[in-house]
Amino acid sequence: MTVPGPVLARVAEQLGHVAAVRGALLDRDALPGLSRLALVRQISKDLAACSLVSGAIQPGRIERLMRDGVDGATSRIGEKEAGAGTDGFVRGLLGQDRINARLLLHAVINGHGLFFAQCLAVVSGMPLEKIFTLLENGARVALNALFRQCGMDGAQSSLLARLVLFARSCDLASDWASRHYVVGALIEELIIEHDGDIPECLEEIFHYLDEQNLVLARAAARGVMPCFSQLAGQERVLPVADRELSNVALGRELERQAQMRDPQVTGASGQLVLPAA
Repeated sequence: MTVPGPVLARVAEQLGHVAAVRGALLDRDALPGLSRLALVRQISKDLAACSLVSGAIQPGRIERLMRDGVDGATSRIGEKEAGAGTDGFVRGLLGQDRINARLLLHAVINGHGLFFAQCLAVVSGMPLEKIFTLLENGARVALNALFRQCGMDGAQSSLLARLVLFARSCDLASDWASRHYVVGALIEELIIEHDGDIPECLEEIFHYLDEQNLVLARAAARGVMPCFSQLAGQERVLPVADRELSNVALGRELERQAQMRDPQVTGASGQLVLPAA
């Protein structure tokens, strides 16, 4: 049975506090983006208030985890809505005053370019096609002017312009290492430009980038060893006979080291020798 989106939105508004109802609603593709985001926010509040979570994680870390989770959900939902050619989700965010520099940074870093462009188009009032042209080919001066038209100050505009220029040469949609590289390069340029004294207007964004740099570094490192193992191939694997010889040699070496530590542990035949009572 197909339930219209407005009906699902009303159910979410009235029964969104019930966990079972939330799960059923989130499984519905027809659920409007703003209603889906409202359910995600409710889930984050419930998780933060859960005694099991609050007892195991520090309050500051819980707040950061929930914030990043909501930002990620907002960006992914917005990317899907923008891909469908609708801007109602972004206009709803603007009406709730939820479009900020941190959310835009998150969208670019995670490769959600459609959502990012639509946010800029709605906030600035410029056509979406012109936004795409500026993001793909615009010079830094033009990008600064675009972000200033969106209401950002000079420091934030310059930061986002740099991020866009970095993002043009990287696959941020699926490559964790590229995301880590871009964030690290952005942090380095900020430190160099301001000689280590980050302006007050950029402190919150800088701390956010620093947190994301650590998260992305861990995520990128998880794929390193599997990648090496795939590249190694079978030519580096020992034959069965060599592996058996290696295991025998390893056993003898361990036995020799144990005997050196305590000569009474093993006798000449390698049998266990118990000390006399």
